[in-house]
Amino acid sequence: MPRSLRRDDRVSMPDWVPESAVIYLAHVEEGQSICSLAREIGCHASTILRKVRRFETRRDDILVDLALRRIGQVAAPVRTDTSCHGETSQMHDGQSLEAKIIDDEALRREAPRLLRRLNEAGACLAIARDMENGVIVREGTDGQTLRTAVLERHMAEAMALKEWITLASDGRITRYRITSAGRMALKRFTAEEEAARAGTEADPFGDQHRDWAEANGAGKSTKKRGIRYNATESPLSALSRRTDKDGKPFLSANLSQRVSVCARISNLAKWGRASRRTGTSS
Repeated sequence: MPRSLRRDDRVSMPDWVPESAVIYLAHVEEGQSICSLAREIGCHASTILRKVRRFETRRDDILVDLALRRIGQVAAPVRTDTSCHGETSQMHDGQSLEAKIIDDEALRREAPRLLRRLNEAGACLAIARDMENGVIVREGTDGQTLRTAVLERHMAEAMALKEWITLASDGRITRYRITSAGRMALKRFTAEEEAARAGTEADPFGDQHRDWAEANGAGKSTKKRGIRYNATESPLSALSRRTDKDGKPFLSANLSQRVSVCARISNLAKWGRASRRTGTSS
């Protein structure tokens, strides 16, 4: 890893930042040459050059550009206020940039919830250039839009930088959709959560290639093989996409929203009971 952005005398960089982004910033923001980076990492110079060029192209995405600017400010706070693009690093399209990036714990805590919402059919992340928060919305079969989650801008920037979401449409309101990498990350998070609840060893990178999970009917705990279901999609989402013979949706947008709220309350109650049992047993 490039030492210029990992030195102990600078603010530590979260582990979630992709290595390619660190290499790009070491070259563009810190001025390390391609050859010196290649020697330090132990690869050919052409490999570093491809990584740098790829990230330079990705900066056309507003979230990726803002994420790189924030990381550059945190990793190299002593540099001048003028960035390599000739613009001040404190402002971008009227948006104030604070040297604040999401930490690893917050990313692991928030990402599973947001990725689950983005993985729903017809879901997308909508964010405006002059807004601090973005929203995840889902379009129903009846054409109505349902808001399912709210997230801060720097969380959206991290997801874009990790390529969990990709640009779907640009404009005053930019829309993003989940990528295959985002779905793989969701499967890893789900596998880790299930392993933690079961007290077993997690295999997230193996489970990311599986779309199914098992459960016994009526909550019974038996040794028999249970039914398989899609762990990345709730039955409510599948039912809300279905229509009757007249083309009308089985569930209206209002009813779907009410059931989603009930499901969240039920999940919170289950987590509360599990926490109390764990506290009692310990």
